[in-house]
Amino acid sequence: MPVWEAQYVLVLAAKTGWTEDHIRHHLPLSRGMAYYHAARLLDGERCRWPGGRNPVTRWLRAVREKIRGLVKSTPTSA
Repeated sequence: MPVWEAQYVLVLAAKTGWTEDHIRHHLPLSRGMAYYHAARLLDGERCRWPGGRNPVTRWLRAVREKIRGLVKSTPTSA
């Protein structure tokens, strides 16, 4: 388990009482990261979401748009 994931699980487990299994396998990552962010803010740490200037954020946004385009262009069966 990478360090970031261990820290993520530790903070969420401490704040919520949830098990590692629940956090890692049942909680959607986007929701868990929002909870993690809120928990860190409540602990007094300054945090911010990555902005559009971050190259990784721009790449991720481009990938999402391509996936949305593929999903829209996929024919549906009646």
